[in-house]
Amino acid sequence: MADVQKSNDSPEKKPEPRASDSAVESGVISDQTNQSAHSVVHQACHANDKNLTDPEMIALKDGETLEEHNARVAKIQANRFGLYDSSLEPKVKTEGQTLIARSLDEGRKPNPPYGFGDDGRWHFQNPQVCPGQDIAGAMKEWLWNDMLNLPRNATNNSWALSEPLLKGLNEWMQRKPELTYMEYLTGIQNERGESPWKDVSFEGVDKAFSTFPKLAKHALPKEFIAGVILNETLHGGDIRDVGEELSVKIFGTVRNWNGQENPTASVGPAQIQIRNIRHLVEKYPELSVFKGDPIRAASNPETAPMFVAAFISDKIDRIEEYNRERPTEHIPINQATIAYLYNPDVISSDGSFRQIDSFDKISAALHIDTRKGWKTETMPNNDEIVRRSKVIQDILNATKACYR
Repeated sequence: MADVQKSNDSPEKKPEPRASDSAVESGVISDQTNQSAHSVVHQACHANDKNLTDPEMIALKDGETLEEHNARVAKIQANRFGLYDSSLEPKVKTEGQTLIARSLDEGRKPNPPYGFGDDGRWHFQNPQVCPGQDIAGAMKEWLWNDMLNLPRNATNNSWALSEPLLKGLNEWMQRKPELTYMEYLTGIQNERGESPWKDVSFEGVDKAFSTFPKLAKHALPKEFIAGVILNETLHGGDIRDVGEELSVKIFGTVRNWNGQENPTASVGPAQIQIRNIRHLVEKYPELSVFKGDPIRAASNPETAPMFVAAFISDKIDRIEEYNRERPTEHIPINQATIAYLYNPDVISSDGSFRQIDSFDKISAALHIDTRKGWKTETMPNNDEIVRRSKVIQDILNATKACYR
């Protein structure tokens, strides 16, 4: 037993490990045979693994089905140089998009497209939102369209604000008949005051209407003659009229500083230019009785309606001639088109139209040209011209007030 008993004083001698066992313990496949076997097993186990660049993984990341992803990729490949419309992608609505959607649901129209619009203004607000939501674009539009017109807008707005003052003055002093014409200026047509009607002779209107049958032929009422005169009475009356009336009474015409007749001076209740008065007397035999003193006759309230009826007949002839020469631009003959020819007040530039406003008239009196690049539309051959003309509205309103 003593021979086989281990001694505590001598350490136990362990066997040397084999190379293959050492490699297994360290996790490293060191020999070629085992490496090849491991490679075959690894490939078989991971053959169906997915990469982040695979279509399935991209579709999963973008929240699409594989079919939707493939369709989108095919569309891009078919038009590699086209612009990609990101709005077609499914998105989660942001707070701003929710606001836009609510505005559209409420019936508010989005802004017009970028650039020069049909309304004659430049548009810079986002066309995908509603007015007032693109503040930066709105400020740019104001600077681009309106800043240069600041003096014009200030003048016109001041004139518009004066109308309520006229209304208040009239209400305060309505006991005075001569001030009731202010009611017309503010759109209120009540009783007829003495002042606006003093130059309207309804007896003269009746006679003129029967003398010139062309008016009735085109369904123009006799009140239209009176409306033309009333409109001039309401909107005329500056210091020049006083001097011209005095000149007519003294000389039978209006003279310039050099003593020559001023053909462009407007006289009488209907404010017809002297050159037009002489033209009408020569054209219409019905006015031959006034050939000896036509300017005074046109300035007389009793006979002025004859010249207005002749003037209207002359404008009817002008439209008929225009329609014969330009059959594709047919102009109807009615109160609106004749009223416009009485005093054209719309100008245009590059397809844009606007009315000759108070700022233009004040600037002209100061010899300042505010209409450079704009031309006066002499014929009402466009619906936009008729819509923008203030002369038409004034004469039509005056005509309504003349029905008895």
